[in-house]
Order: sequence, then structure tokens, then C-alpha cells
Amino acid sequence: MVSSTNISSLFTAISGFDTISVADYQRNYSWNSNNIEELWSDLLLVTSDRKSHFLGSLILQIDADNPVKCEIVDGQQRLTTIFILMARLRDEVRRLSSQTIRASSATERDIPVLSEIEKFLYVGSSTRSKYNSNLLIKTHFDEALKPESGFPVIPRNNNAIPRRDSSESRGITLDFRKAYWQIKKLVEDDLTAHVAEEEKLLRIKALADGLVMHMNVLPIMTSSTGESLDVFMTINDRGLPLGVFDLVRGYILTTTTANLPETQRLAKFRQVHQEWEVVLTNIAGSDPDKFLRHFLLSIQPRKVTSRAISSTAIGLIGDVRGGKTPSQNADDLWSQIQSASLIYSDLKTPPVGKCQTQLHALNIIADSYRVLLLKVLDPAIALSKRHQEEIVGLVFRVALSWPILGRNAQVLEGEFQTICQKLKSVQDVGEVVADLTALAPTAADAQGYFSDGISSAWAKAMLLSIEDAISGRAVVLNPEHYQIEHIAPQTATPHWEAVLRLTGEDYKEMIERPGNLTLLDAPINRQIQQRPFKDASGVDKVSEYARSRTNMSSDLATLPSWENLSIERRTKWFMDQVNKLINSSSGTIETFSTWLVSNP
Repeated sequence: MVSSTNISSLFTAISGFDTISVADYQRNYSWNSNNIEELWSDLLLVTSDRKSHFLGSLILQIDADNPVKCEIVDGQQRLTTIFILMARLRDEVRRLSSQTIRASSATERDIPVLSEIEKFLYVGSSTRSKYNSNLLIKTHFDEALKPESGFPVIPRNNNAIPRRDSSESRGITLDFRKAYWQIKKLVEDDLTAHVAEEEKLLRIKALADGLVMHMNVLPIMTSSTGESLDVFMTINDRGLPLGVFDLVRGYILTTTTANLPETQRLAKFRQVHQEWEVVLTNIAGSDPDKFLRHFLLSIQPRKVTSRAISSTAIGLIGDVRGGKTPSQNADDLWSQIQSASLIYSDLKTPPVGKCQTQLHALNIIADSYRVLLLKVLDPAIALSKRHQEEIVGLVFRVALSWPILGRNAQVLEGEFQTICQKLKSVQDVGEVVADLTALAPTAADAQGYFSDGISSAWAKAMLLSIEDAISGRAVVLNPEHYQIEHIAPQTATPHWEAVLRLTGEDYKEMIERPGNLTLLDAPINRQIQQRPFKDASGVDKVSEYARSRTNMSSDLATLPSWENLSIERRTKWFMDQVNKLINSSSGTIETFSTWLVSNP
């Protein structure tokens, strides 16, 4: 059950708990100096205007067996920072000879500033922090929250939280250590304006009250992890949202470290954190949840929706029928995920090779093909390069023709998943090739699919593939080096309106036809813009097309003019070449000028 109360102070929101822990699936502390400066600015505004400030939502998952315990689902970065800030204010109070603001009249009471701050930080009268930080920064966080003994205490430096760290955890704790020292300096600089101890104590009281009594949140209480993430992913709009991959990673960590001592558990967390960063690098900015779903589809036969990613992974970890423990299964799954991320990297940014352009084209217009190719390119299957290229070529034809034939994308994903389960070793190649050949068309016609125009993604994918076939792969085609060029430009000029004898919507419709598009080197494309096709001055498009590294654009330089009939004929050429790409035994891809000879 999800429940929320009214907007309240941070103190009120967490006062009912004696243990607030960061869930294992949460990412590491990552606030930077700008985040901290923004929080500090908000705090200064609150203390000067004496008005409340809304910090946002705070999602807490309550422990069903112990309602005074909870896990923080949303708010880790803010709470960690606020606890450190309150601890610094506590330390500044302890520097003073008196920690109590004395009542100024008989009708007022003394205010024990230190006690009020510690009431927020600790559980009851103990010195146990009610907030358990992310395990990766726990050692430093605990040091920051540790109370000093004796009065007065003047902690000039905290050597337990070094500015520079030569240990293996230096990268993992860097953001936290920077935050600690930045917060320490902000507090100390602010208090230098107050010379007398009484003034300092009043200022510390104002800052502490502003932070926990006038910084308001909307507390949302949940009772399960799935419920928590549903709420989080619905309302979160800050930074990279948590996803189901985070939940799976957390479950793997929990399972593999359940019976380990604290030091080994921390070492495992550090290891997985570093490996997680490598996985994110490998998948090159792709949605981690989508990658994980594709991976799970490739290794088992059950359908996996976005919502079923975590339950599928958890089910695989808990399946002990093979004689392995859940911990061993979790380790195996994490190892497979890391290996798959390397293959996914090659699918997103293909290496040089015969399949490179086909993979680039697929990447532009589809993603279900990755389900099968994660298995095809897996070194554990040990397919030869020839077999890999044969299968990629068939996948290319199937994936491109599927929407042209009006077929359902989910059905195609299911077909790829089914074929995946058959590919367990090189001996299965024949069956896989046969299945893909059966799916590949022999008489698909692109004319109808592109009759209403073509998207820029499809145009680039098709033109890349056509150019690749024309060049015989003599030139490596990196999509980032080429742009879609409108031969008759998108922005109409009097010259081009006169050439095409069209204006307004009629002009726009004509210039978006596939025949008016070509693949052109990016630097050249940026130069020519609305130039005429051919001009006696030589300041025209033809002279620049002649310099292009693409055959299809340099081929345009052989044409005498560019008019409506040119666009219509080249559109027919484009459709004919696409049909050759996706159909078997449909002829050789050729340039437009060569095609015109047999299609005048």
C-alpha cells in the first residue's frame, strides 16, 4: 500500500524512524559541488526570509516486520548531504564553551542547541546514527557522524576523511569526500561573520532549524520494493532515474554477500560498483533496462516485459535445479551480464568488418535484432566469422523487411528469441540459418511503405546500406561522418521554387521524397546549403558532390540538372535498391546513373 502524508518538515518526516537505510540497489553518492551549493543557497534563503522551502518527495519503504525501520528509495543524495551538514553544525557547537542558548526572561526556556541537533542525528540518547549510508561510503560517513568526546572539542581537521585517498576506494568515495570538505568550508566561512560565541550559537541554531524544520518534503511510504520503484520512476525527474537494472544489481549484491563479514561485503560492493561502471561504458549510453531485457530474452525462453525484468532475473538466481546455490547463480548471472555488455557495445558501435554497415543501419531503425545477435556474437558459442556474417546478413534483411511487410514488431522479437534458444553451439548454425531464411522475404515491395514519405532514420539507414553495397565495402562508412543531404534544399529559395515550379506544401512534399536525398560528407553538407544544383560560376552543389567520398553523391555530379522528373526517377531508383537489399536474388545494387541506362 502506498500512503502519503501532507507536506511536512524533514524532521517530522523521519522522526518516527530509528533506522533509515540506503537500499542495496541504490547507486553511489554522487552529488557534486553545484548540487551542494544549490542546497546551501536554499538554506541561506530559508534562514533569511524565515519561509519554508520544498525539497521534493521522500520515498521510504517501511519494514513490514519493524515499522520503525525503513529503506530510502528516493532522497539518498539529499539525506546523506543533510546529515553531513547537521554533523558539521554539531561539531561547530561543540567548539563553543556553551551549547545552550540561555532564556532571556522567566517566560522563556533555555534552548539546548546541541541536544536538538543530536536529536535529529541519533537514535534516542545513544550515539548511533539513525541514517545508514550507502555501503560504499559507509566508513567515511560513519566517521563524519561520529560524535567527539569532551567539552570543548575543537576538530580542526578530520584525518579520517582525507582530501586525497591512495586506497583502492579512492574513486568510489571521491564525491563524498569532496562534499564533506565543501560542506565543512561553507559552514566555517558562514560562521566567521559572527565573532562572539553567543552570536555563533544563534547562527548555528538558525541554520539547523532552517535545514530540518523549514526544509519541507512530501513523505511517501511504501511497503514493497516493486511498489517503491513504481512510485519512484513515476515521479522522479532528477538526474538518471533508478531502473529495474539497479534493482537486479542490488539483488545480486544482496544474494552474493548475505553471509559475508562486513569487510568482505564492502569489498564485494566496491568490486560490483566498478564493474557496473564498466558495463555502463560498454553499452555506450543505452538504456540499461533495455540492455538487460534484451540479454534476458537471449538466455531463456520466457517472454520478458519491462515490468518483468527484475522478477525474471530473480527467478533465474533462485533456480537451484542445476545444483547451484542462489549465490552461485547470482555470480554467474552478473558475469554473463558483463560479457553481454561487451557484445552490446559492438552492436551499438560496430567494429570494422563486413557487417559494420549492416549493424549501423539496424541500430538506426530497430533494436529487437540485438536479442539474437547477443547470442550470435557470443565468444562462448564460437561461431566462425563467416557464420556470423551470414547470420547478420539474414537478420538485416528480416529486420528491414518486417515493417515494410506490415508485420508486428513484438512478433519479430519473439521469433528472434525462439531462434536464440536453438543456438547453443556451432553445430546449430544450419538450423538458425534455415529459420532466418524462412523469415526473410523474396518479394517485399518498399514502394507502399515509403509512399507517404521517409523518416530521417530510415533514410540514413537505407542510404548507408545502398552506398555500402555500391562501394563493395572499399570505404568504411561511419554514420557520424555523413549526413542526409536534400538535393533540392529544405529551405525554399526563389531559385529552387522556380526550378521545381512548386511553392509551399507542394514544395515540401516534393523535396522530402527519397529520390531527393543523398548521403553526403558532413563538412560538405554544411557548406552547400541552398546552392543551385549547377551554375556557371562553379559555386554550386555539383562541384561539391564531385568531392564526396560517397559513390551516390559523386554520381550526382554527372547529371546535367536536377528537376521534378529527376526526383521522381531517383525515387524509383531508391525503391528498387531497397527491394534488392531486402529480397533474395533481386539483382545488384547500382548507382543512379547506371540504373538510368536500363530505366530511362
